[in-house]
Amino acid sequence: MKVNFDKRAIGNSVLEFVRDESTNFDQRTMLKFLAFVNAYDLSFEPVPVVCFDPIMKPKGQWVNRLSHAMKILISSEQRRGIGGTFPAVRISNYLLAKPVLAAVLEYERDASSGHEYIIGEVAASFLKSKCFSKTHSESVPYKMVLQIVGNIMKKRDCYEGKQKTFSPLIMELYEQKI
Repeated sequence: MKVNFDKRAIGNSVLEFVRDESTNFDQRTMLKFLAFVNAYDLSFEPVPVVCFDPIMKPKGQWVNRLSHAMKILISSEQRRGIGGTFPAVRISNYLLAKPVLAAVLEYERDASSGHEYIIGEVAASFLKSKCFSKTHSESVPYKMVLQIVGNIMKKRDCYEGKQKTFSPLIMELYEQKI
């Protein structure tokens, strides 16, 4: 996958993993949401597993049942929070987050007769998804996800010692005229 970290080679490799036949619709949806969060979260925080439970089955056990391709793209770990540690997931490497997101969107475009998905649609579908159900809205892991989403919207990057005006997500949405 390295090939001098050639973005095209990485994109092609990631697309092969995304297209893997053993990966189901729910896994691709979770991968899209996770890649979106990890691509725009400058801190690259892992997302608590329970936040994806509403879209994955069986609840709490789906991480162990991911396809082989998904296990390559996603790493699981423990995340510390108030009240203890929580199982969490993230894309295996920060540099893979955007290529994974692009590969999932390309796969969905091919599967849906050419509709070009844009980042604004991904953000809206994530925020409207069952991941934000009121069932666990008071739980610590849910609050962790809300904090990550808040950071995605407001945390700005530095370039040549100067802080940028807006977050990377806001800048991309602006460039796409959403």
